[in-house]
Amino acid sequence: IIHNKKPYHPPHLNEALSCVLVAVEDTTTLTKEKQQPQQSLEGVKQALKQSWKSVNKQVKRQNVDSSLTTNEDTILPHNKEGPFSPLQQTLWPHVQSYKDILVTAETPSNHTALTNVWALHVLNHVWTTRSRIQKHTRTIKESTNNNNHKGQQDQEDPDETIHRDQGFTRPTVLILLPTRGTCLKFVQRMVTLLKGTTDDNDNKDNQVVDGMERFEMEYGMPPSMTEEEEGDEDTDGKELKKKQRRKAVLQQKGKEWQDMFGDEVNDDDDFKIGMSLYPKKKGPASLRLYTDFYASDIIVTSPLALKSAVMVSS
Repeated sequence: IIHNKKPYHPPHLNEALSCVLVAVEDTTTLTKEKQQPQQSLEGVKQALKQSWKSVNKQVKRQNVDSSLTTNEDTILPHNKEGPFSPLQQTLWPHVQSYKDILVTAETPSNHTALTNVWALHVLNHVWTTRSRIQKHTRTIKESTNNNNHKGQQDQEDPDETIHRDQGFTRPTVLILLPTRGTCLKFVQRMVTLLKGTTDDNDNKDNQVVDGMERFEMEYGMPPSMTEEEEGDEDTDGKELKKKQRRKAVLQQKGKEWQDMFGDEVNDDDDFKIGMSLYPKKKGPASLRLYTDFYASDIIVTSPLALKSAVMVSS
């Protein structure tokens, strides 16, 4: 846990959490050998590696984690040539090794850096899983055809006993987010990473994402008032004062509140959407939005919508 620029270990965590909790190691115990693998993108799809360099470039340039590298309690020394910022560099090996992680250091300034890490991990996990399953499916199909051709229908196919990933439910990632606005930003970040995997600049949207226009309409900024309604309010003194008072109150709210509940974001907390990733043998993967849950790889939902769905199904 990163808290107030230093590793922090609340005493009640062992009792409160039943999951495995990864605490950031004290940098005094980190050696050069241990730092080396944390600076690489080992295990990430090659297409995502190339896309990551351009997508995460702004985060590294802004150096939002500079406060972590200006004192002796730095998490990890910043590697300007590496793919990560210091905070990302510290979290990535734990994320990639599928540890349960609790991060309490998220702020408006490092939100993008963290979102990039989560989006990269989700896409790489689903891409790798789908590619492996597709490969196994082709192997089993070819083996079955060969056995049928040889008249060995009753013989047990050894591939079916080896590849035991053919009968599971397809969804592998569940993402819980509080509002439609936060869902929009997270999905946009994943789409940005996928778009960077294709070289065709003219047809990126058509190649990579299906259903993005509908998604941005339903999860984007709520529809504003029409010009006629605004004109009516201008003629009413009370309504005008009310509008000005509301604007003054909203300006006093912090940036974090504005990003979550402001007038320019969608704060609806009842939503759910399924997404499917379709890897290709050569070239970039494509993402389809609004797929049926049982045909989805990723489900993004709010806690309220998830609870409602479970209650209905039961």
